[in-house]
Amino acid sequence: MDFHGIYAVSKKEYRDYIRNRWFMTLALIFFLLAVVTSYFGTSGMGFKGLEETVAAMMSLNSFLIPIVAIMMGHGVIINEREKGSIHILLSHPLTRLELFLGKYFAMSLLLFTTLFLGFGGAAAVISVGGGEHSSWLHYIHFLFSTFLMGMVFLGFSFLVSTIAERKSTAIGGGIFIWFFFTMIMGLLFLGILSIAGVDYEALLRGDISGMPEWIWKMLFISPLDTYQTNVALIYNIKNFFGYETPSIPSYISIWSTSLVLLIWALAPTFLAIRVFLKKDL
Repeated sequence: MDFHGIYAVSKKEYRDYIRNRWFMTLALIFFLLAVVTSYFGTSGMGFKGLEETVAAMMSLNSFLIPIVAIMMGHGVIINEREKGSIHILLSHPLTRLELFLGKYFAMSLLLFTTLFLGFGGAAAVISVGGGEHSSWLHYIHFLFSTFLMGMVFLGFSFLVSTIAERKSTAIGGGIFIWFFFTMIMGLLFLGILSIAGVDYEALLRGDISGMPEWIWKMLFISPLDTYQTNVALIYNIKNFFGYETPSIPSYISIWSTSLVLLIWALAPTFLAIRVFLKKDL
């Protein structure tokens, strides 16, 4: 594997995307989301602290970031195949793996840039407006966790783009993945809790007495639940919109949830690489 080839592809792809206006549009969306959430938050008008802003943004991020990541990556491979340019690219001294990784790293860097410009710029405004300057390390950790969650769905989008035979199929597959993880999985989780006889309202109030141990492990089945748990642990958040956060087992920590997010990010990416290396282009 030639890292110079990977770097060359990544550099070209990143420069092409960074010149596109939709990159700045995404960064502006993230900026406005954080600023508006902080100013018009749950406790009246005026800028809140970064902790309260993050607590209010977690659910919004769980809907927005996945669809943005899927939108970024769903056409990366299939576009090249439909235009026939993928054969031209591979006619250069470039292997399939180098081409895939080059495009993947470029899109990862683009996602990183939009998140840190948008949410980072918003944090500066919120800190000045709210007079808070003490939570930057936690906020940076939150940004990295959000980026890692976005990488989960970027990996899925590359997988869909690799498997699909047409761009319309890739779009449909990406929408299904977003819908499954943001809507269906949550309903399935609630259904399992109901079948197990768990008092969900008591759980939200922080009463975990009589709750089966295996339910905690189900948090790791959903990357969005893992992400929200990770962010809650970073800030030690105890209350979400009036609901108390229950005490959790010791094995659910910042490090364990970060590791699970990383595994979630790598799994679809490795699968996409495997499919791409064997696919008839």
